[in-house]
Amino acid sequence: ASFAEELYKVENLAKLMGQQHEQIVHLAYKTNISPPKSAKLENYTLSPAGALFRKINSGSSLYFENLTLLNENQTRFLLFSEKMDSLFSEIVDNNDNICAAYFNSHFSMVRYFPYIDNVCEIMVPGTDVSDFNFYYEADSVHNPERSVVWTEIYVDPAQQGWLVSCLYPVYLEDNLIGVAGLDIKLEAIANPLHLLPIPWDGKAFIYDENQNLLTNDPEI
Repeated sequence: ASFAEELYKVENLAKLMGQQHEQIVHLAYKTNISPPKSAKLENYTLSPAGALFRKINSGSSLYFENLTLLNENQTRFLLFSEKMDSLFSEIVDNNDNICAAYFNSHFSMVRYFPYIDNVCEIMVPGTDVSDFNFYYEADSVHNPERSVVWTEIYVDPAQQGWLVSCLYPVYLEDNLIGVAGLDIKLEAIANPLHLLPIPWDGKAFIYDENQNLLTNDPEI
């Protein structure tokens, strides 16, 4: 597949993941259906600092700091969102260019795949995910069309290095519930550049819309 086709594939996967989250939001907020029996709060524990996190590597990691603010709908969403683990795993494990799949909620609940053992050490107390570009670049101000969007490059707080993310906003009616995202390491974009058929021994570069250099042929 061409480079453009690979990026288009990522966009479709991000949209699929976001639409699956929309269904979960509807189940949690708009129905009386019970979460799956396997999804229990007992699957989570409190850190010494009082943050809720997933204690067993049985899929994605989860981190939620403001436990006292967790209302009934948000608790239901937390439990229903375990259903995303299988899709997270399928996407990341079967796409070499994608290094992570996740959902960041408007109430700063983070579900992230692959599982992070030291998530409570990585997450800084008081972190508001809406302050990060992998959230706000998909919000109603930056993305009023509610479409798939790409971030600018950034250093990943989950220690994956330099990344670019493909995002899809998840709404309940007109309320932004959160943002689903897929991460791509910068080298995954750079590595195919040397395969482009450029005459006269030319080399390829990729710039963003602001003319910032994103990456270049690794053979340069």
